[in-house]
Amino acid sequence: MPLHSKSLLIIFVKHPVSGQVKTRLAKDVGNEVALRVYEALLNYTESIIRNLPFSTQIYYGNLMPEEADIWQIRGYTDRRLQSGQDLGEKMKHAFEVGFSEGYKRIVLIGSDCPEITSIIVENAFDMLDHYPVVLGPATDGGYYLIGLTQVLPFLFEGKSWSTARVFQQTVIDLASYRFSFGELPLLSDIDIKSDLIECSNDVFRNLVLFEE
Repeated sequence: MPLHSKSLLIIFVKHPVSGQVKTRLAKDVGNEVALRVYEALLNYTESIIRNLPFSTQIYYGNLMPEEADIWQIRGYTDRRLQSGQDLGEKMKHAFEVGFSEGYKRIVLIGSDCPEITSIIVENAFDMLDHYPVVLGPATDGGYYLIGLTQVLPFLFEGKSWSTARVFQQTVIDLASYRFSFGELPLLSDIDIKSDLIECSNDVFRNLVLFEE
């Protein structure tokens, strides 16, 4: 499949270390189960983006692993560290760097969504041919995907990150600045135990049900 050289997929991840990943989930199921859930999420995310025809950058939020990890083993050579004080600053920085490197369409996803598919990611890039912004709303009030054709700093400022208000705040700001946006299907992230139990992906639901 030919590579779309002007299109970039950014994935925000953490190196899977017990006690450093899925900390809200860990309060309910313990660090080791939370770690296994996150490792499964990483594997799932890699599986759905593996054959997509876009350049890919992996941005780590905690540390750049010295040993080979899933991304290095599977051939992702462009691996970087996130830069910024909060999630907004980190995302804005990643977009700024991407556009400065010549990319024209950039989509950023996390590694917490067991319902995202390769088709959804491809649709996000397609929608960027018609909209300056694409958002994938999450059931927790945030978003699992954001796509841009240019850096819009207001999207990453003044938001209540990791709360149920983020998507709404983002939509209000887009309207205020008179930007239209494309909207993807509503999906669920995994943050707490109930997310696992209600998850439509059996692999993740069974991780916690097995422990019980």
